[in-house]
Amino acid sequence: MLERLAKGESGVVMGLVVMLVVLIGVMGAGLLVLVRSDLEAVVKVNQGQNALNLADAGVQAARRQLRSDAQPDHYDSSGAGNVEWAYVAPAGGTAGKTLTLEDGSAQVTIQYLLPSTTVTQVRDGNRAPELVPGDLTDYPGGRNFFRVISEGMSGGARRRVEAILYTSRVGVPAAYYTPKDMTLQGDISINGASFFAGENIERVGNVTIDRETPAPYGDWDTTSFSPPSRLNTVPRTGAAGNRATGAGLAAEGLVCENGDCSGSPADSVADGIHDYDRYTGTKGSSKRFVRKADPNAPNAPGTISYPFDAGSGLDLAFLMEEARRQGNYRSSAVDITDYPTASNDRTVYFVDAGGAADFIEYRTDRAPEARGTIVVRDGNLAFGDSSGLFRGVILVTGDGADTGKYDSGTSGNVEGFVVASGDMTVRGSVSPSTVADGLSTRPSFYSVNLWGWRELYE
Repeated sequence: MLERLAKGESGVVMGLVVMLVVLIGVMGAGLLVLVRSDLEAVVKVNQGQNALNLADAGVQAARRQLRSDAQPDHYDSSGAGNVEWAYVAPAGGTAGKTLTLEDGSAQVTIQYLLPSTTVTQVRDGNRAPELVPGDLTDYPGGRNFFRVISEGMSGGARRRVEAILYTSRVGVPAAYYTPKDMTLQGDISINGASFFAGENIERVGNVTIDRETPAPYGDWDTTSFSPPSRLNTVPRTGAAGNRATGAGLAAEGLVCENGDCSGSPADSVADGIHDYDRYTGTKGSSKRFVRKADPNAPNAPGTISYPFDAGSGLDLAFLMEEARRQGNYRSSAVDITDYPTASNDRTVYFVDAGGAADFIEYRTDRAPEARGTIVVRDGNLAFGDSSGLFRGVILVTGDGADTGKYDSGTSGNVEGFVVASGDMTVRGSVSPSTVADGLSTRPSFYSVNLWGWRELYE
């Protein structure tokens, strides 16, 4: 009897064990299904987030493209002059730029947005999101608006974003400027340009200055600029109050001539109308030239100042990167003999002189002219006498003592302006140029800023 009971209980136990195993198996299978579903959901979420990150990376790439080229007619509704980033395909191409990135890809288009002159146009998707001020037909300060559409793709996930970017001028000098001494030498003719120095400007020889042709910065009163500022709140004026808008000279030290630059008021040849220095306020003029401590404050009584921020500089790292991208970067102090044959306002040529005190020489003749921006970092630059016309901007940086010097050579074949860290010597003829008008599309002379960003849902 007991033996039969024991065997019966054993059978029951075995049955329970079998049922338990089956139950655990069923639960395990269900759990695996849940885990798999959760993992698939996590993967989809991760892919979606990654796609969004890729879309934003596309926006940043578009911003980099616009820093190099913000010419509106390269991104407009006419494909004739468009570049590959444009939302309307260039002739023989496709619309937009495809970026292959580490975890996927992004498809990016850039569209120039026409200025909005009415409130209705502000709401138009093909117009800029801000109203043009006053009675103007375009935005002041070189401002242009662009729409970027970027679609990121990761695995099976796609995310699209829209960013509105705008450009604005960087306040670097659109003139000949050095914080050191400047010499205007020889039979030099100046019209349509102004010269500024942190120390002295010396006139040597027969220097002829045209006071009638308007020059960049006009009367130097920045409150009347577009957009206005308080960098200099007083104009150049004559005794009758007439504003002077032609070529002018300004020095924190002296405007002097032919070696008479000892530092006394008697050595000043600035007239206090067109030209100013630190002594013009004692010579019958109503103001003397100073560097303001606070560029946002009004001018102190009896002073006139720089019509630009003399302390501002360009992004040399970006200019170097741009020159590398164009194949125009030189890592040592070599003469410039290979300036690109096909150049334009967006051409950048960059020489890393590495502290070399000998002058790098520009010896290039391009027909009809060479154009762009030349940068010599930590070195000196001189123009060779046989060089052809260069139309653009020259930047020479250095310590201001051994490096940072500029010499135009005897030909003076530069149409544009020069900014140098050291002493500057200018010869030949300096003529008016439209270079200052095109700074809003010259690489590094403008910034690209974010106006708005949103994700697009479909």
